[in-house]
Amino acid sequence: MSSIQSNYSLPFKAIYLDTNVLVESRWPKVSVKLGNVLSLASQFGIPVFIADPVEQEAQEVSMRSIRRSVADLEGAEREYRRQSESISGEAYVVQRSADLGSLRARYVELAQASKAMHRIQAIPLASRNVDAFFRLAIRYVLPFEEGSSNKPGEGRGFQDAVILSSVLEHLRSNPQLSGVFVTRDSVFSKISFAEFMPEFENPPLLIKDLDEVSELLLDKYVDENVMKPWEEERINAQRATENALPELTAFIQSHLEPHMLQETMFSKVLELRAVENVKVKYVQTSLPSPEKPDRLVVFAIATDVQCRALTEAQIPDLTGFFGGPFYAPSYRPPMKQEELSLPWLGGVEAAADVEGRQYKNLKFNSLLTTEQLGSREYYRRSRERKCELGE
Repeated sequence: MSSIQSNYSLPFKAIYLDTNVLVESRWPKVSVKLGNVLSLASQFGIPVFIADPVEQEAQEVSMRSIRRSVADLEGAEREYRRQSESISGEAYVVQRSADLGSLRARYVELAQASKAMHRIQAIPLASRNVDAFFRLAIRYVLPFEEGSSNKPGEGRGFQDAVILSSVLEHLRSNPQLSGVFVTRDSVFSKISFAEFMPEFENPPLLIKDLDEVSELLLDKYVDENVMKPWEEERINAQRATENALPELTAFIQSHLEPHMLQETMFSKVLELRAVENVKVKYVQTSLPSPEKPDRLVVFAIATDVQCRALTEAQIPDLTGFFGGPFYAPSYRPPMKQEELSLPWLGGVEAAADVEGRQYKNLKFNSLLTTEQLGSREYYRRSRERKCELGE
């Protein structure tokens, strides 16, 4: 495939992924956006690396979420039995903690498969000794941070320090590379490398988020055999989604939980009554392959949803704020319940068969958060790219 490239060079020759990029992609799955970045990196021959501490942290984040879910299930089972004891109610949770070992093994297996499929390479844990990290921590050299009333904890940032050290050591061992560390953690852009690693004070390392790296790659990658079909598929995917709006609405209604809705400062959502209005803001589709235009694809739908929900006003505890309790200890005002219209900003992961650039047989898989979708319009440079192609 011949690639028509713009007249500037990429400011990096290697990509390093942070933990939050993997978590938001729902690793070991690969999101549409991350998949496109990996595909473009492959086109340019740019290696992609995941440091060993990033892999370990992402795995533990996933396992903690599963353990919390299991605990919630078992708690709900106990509460159900307690409430229905007088009428001999029974409930059994099939998935229990004992299965976490097999889930972890499955996670590792799928992570290895994802790395192999996308040609992601591993780099080892930093070799810096504990003394070096301790001296950085007690001086609060970023990413180590002093705790505050809002974010308690002394010397926070150990994981970030180990991850960054691993990336910097890899760059120092490979002087032919310049890198970009892909993260949404703003602390990395504030780090002074001269303080953090004086022996490597001017490393060739940029700090960017996934959207920024996507745009840099897309600005350089202008292949009319891919970009024109990609824009056509994006339009067709959005049209197909809008044609399936009743099914999309029903899917969101059945999967949305009350706690996902945006609450006001002093109210709590008790019950989701209805999903009333769903708008498709945009879709994220995968880069097509000229060699295989008809295929099964996964794509992401960004939505703007309006819901009707039952809420309960929460009276704040102002004890001490005015030098004493806001109300008498023996009296607590009744909680006011009312039905409100509340928004939900998120999206849906879907699958479809692409035939002749048309999206068919849509299947909705799961809800996505705004973080998983990304905060920016992914295709906002579409018009400029089409202009570059002479359209």
